[in-house]
Amino acid sequence: MRILLLVAACLVGGVRAIYAQFTETISRLYRPEIAALAMGEAVAAVPLPQTAFFYNPAHLIHVTGLKPSIVLIGVQGALSTNVFDQVAFVQDELRPAIDEGLENLTPEERRRLYEETLEKGRTRTTAALSLQLPTVSGRIGPVAAGGGVFLSSAGRYRTVESSSGVGIPRVEADGRLDVLAVGTASVQVQPGWSLGLSLKYLRRYLTHKHKSVEAFAPSEALLLLRGQAIGADVGVLYEPPLPGPGQLRLGLVLYNLVYTPLRYRYSRTLSGNDGASQSALLAEEIVQANQYFGMRPGYRIGVAYTWRWQTPGGWLQAPTVSLDYIHQRDMRGGVLTRLSLGTRIAVGPVLSVAAGLHQGYTTAGLGLRLGGFRLAYALFGFEEGRLPGQLPSWQHTASLTISL
Repeated sequence: MRILLLVAACLVGGVRAIYAQFTETISRLYRPEIAALAMGEAVAAVPLPQTAFFYNPAHLIHVTGLKPSIVLIGVQGALSTNVFDQVAFVQDELRPAIDEGLENLTPEERRRLYEETLEKGRTRTTAALSLQLPTVSGRIGPVAAGGGVFLSSAGRYRTVESSSGVGIPRVEADGRLDVLAVGTASVQVQPGWSLGLSLKYLRRYLTHKHKSVEAFAPSEALLLLRGQAIGADVGVLYEPPLPGPGQLRLGLVLYNLVYTPLRYRYSRTLSGNDGASQSALLAEEIVQANQYFGMRPGYRIGVAYTWRWQTPGGWLQAPTVSLDYIHQRDMRGGVLTRLSLGTRIAVGPVLSVAAGLHQGYTTAGLGLRLGGFRLAYALFGFEEGRLPGQLPSWQHTASLTISL
């Protein structure tokens, strides 16, 4: 049995977390940005330097000056709040049972192990690490353009009850490595209107297991699959000329408006028997990969309002509130799972504070800019179950970016 190897690959070596309800993170070609996570990802109408590549390409013309902007490197990591408890359970209890052999356990020992495995693993465990290679953006008149390359790795693991028998755990675990190249262009077509286009290329390496614990063979192979895809996102940002003390913005983004299917095929065997010789296992995992990790279109509509005022001395300035509605094909749940609410305010010249609601769960974050260094942190809540409030999960995300 190779469950332990799989868990280790998922928790340590695996791209970003994939959420059961928030399925746009499965099928979109994007990297979660902390500035957006802190606002509950309600940023369709909130132009920020961190939102132009992956949330609304129309933002780029609003955040790029005549002087080129260069990000030398960025590092971002994420951990779910339960990751250390889950790793301890795997090392202290699940691994010894597997090494001994599940078939050698008494019925009572097996029942107790299954119950604890289901209880410990029902909330997904995730670990992620991504690297932003040099990215460049610039503007000439009403046109802005930029691009870069992002390397992202992550793993996830959870257990649910198997359909093959009451109380039998089903493992859902996967690890991924993404190489994502993105090019974005934005143009101000007339006063108040901006359009944007992002073209993205993805090269993905994936290993996963979605099956009952009892279905694992002792020498089962851990297979590495690979796939590639091209996708295009289109965004619009409109600033109506309304009177008042602030600026109203409306945003619309069409994700994967045009895309190529992400089809997986065998790359190599990481452990166990040669996967190329296990045609049934390979065929099963390729079908599951295409089903769970494919490409799907979606859209996001948002509204935001930014007040044009600041306190004496400028210590509090430009507060923003925003609301987004997100739709993704195969997205489960009602209206609450599709709504995001966010707010953001600058505190002095170097600090920004943000908060939000995502699927009814609070989010919060900080951004600190010191010259060319930017530190950011966000706590992001999301729903793992089928109903709002059924199975909340939380994730810490932090990043360091160095720019010119």
